[in-house]
Amino acid sequence: MSTTERDTEAELVESPFPNPTLDDDNPPYWEYCKQGELRYQYCTDCERFWFPVGPVCPRCLGTNFEWRPVSLDGELLAVIVYHRKFFPNAELPYAVGQVWLKEGIRLSAQLDTEGIPAEELARVGAHVKVRFERRTSGFSVPKLVLAEGGD
Repeated sequence: MSTTERDTEAELVESPFPNPTLDDDNPPYWEYCKQGELRYQYCTDCERFWFPVGPVCPRCLGTNFEWRPVSLDGELLAVIVYHRKFFPNAELPYAVGQVWLKEGIRLSAQLDTEGIPAEELARVGAHVKVRFERRTSGFSVPKLVLAEGGD
């Protein structure tokens, strides 16, 4: 079973975190996430990906773009572990990681820390996979998981 199939068949969760806010530019991003795909805007003028989503390329100000799929694999750049409750129903601690995807794009998302000792979370350079948390609200949100076998 492919990653996309597995992620789109995952059970629905009631998340303690807020849902994304839709604007004029980001609905396609969230629709692709719902399908278990991570797609970013790709400027066909300067041939670069960009994120966050926007109406023009931040590099060349071009308006010609496509939504291209990107890898669900990356390298862990940083981890922040929260010990303060910013969301009333969130269990503490929780972690947010920043990942460098193969296409040269950064992604920040919640890091799945279940069963992982704290010292393992700080392994900058660790191999990370992107999965999707399917929420009862109808959104699917990227979530990071340390890859099996470590690096």
